[in-house]
Amino acid sequence: MKLLLITLLLIMIGLLPLTQAETSPKFANYPVPKLYQGATARLQLHSDDARMFRTRLREALRSPVNFAGEYVVSTWGCGTSCMHGGVVSKKTGEVVLFPWAVCCWSGEGESLYTKPNSRLFVVAGKLGEDEEGHDETNGVHGAHFYEFTGGAFKYIRSIAVAERTAW
Repeated sequence: MKLLLITLLLIMIGLLPLTQAETSPKFANYPVPKLYQGATARLQLHSDDARMFRTRLREALRSPVNFAGEYVVSTWGCGTSCMHGGVVSKKTGEVVLFPWAVCCWSGEGESLYTKPNSRLFVVAGKLGEDEEGHDETNGVHGAHFYEFTGGAFKYIRSIAVAERTAW
């Protein structure tokens, strides 16, 4: 619902052509069989990066599932207008960190969109921590769509959105 509202808002203010909005990936096209409702697993910290953010990840495990059937999204700042994070499974405690940082979102709405019953992960802004951006998105400022496979974020496509230069 949030993605639909933001897409409609972007169309109304002329930032996103209608033809691109019609071809945006949809949450319903990436369903999960059911939502996990069992006991919350103990956090598994298998990487130095996950250990560095263990407090944020443990806090996330206290929240209800909000992504891909069994995961909770956790984010933290990494500089001015910069956000990093990951997802943690309530079922297994396993952590998958985002393969990028997101910065500089200057459009309407939030920087991240997920649904509990979908594997679609939508990131708004510029991916990467420098002007060149993340490899697959080539520094595009806009909406970036990923399918979560359970162990990684698989790139689908990006839709450019004009950056605001004045508020």
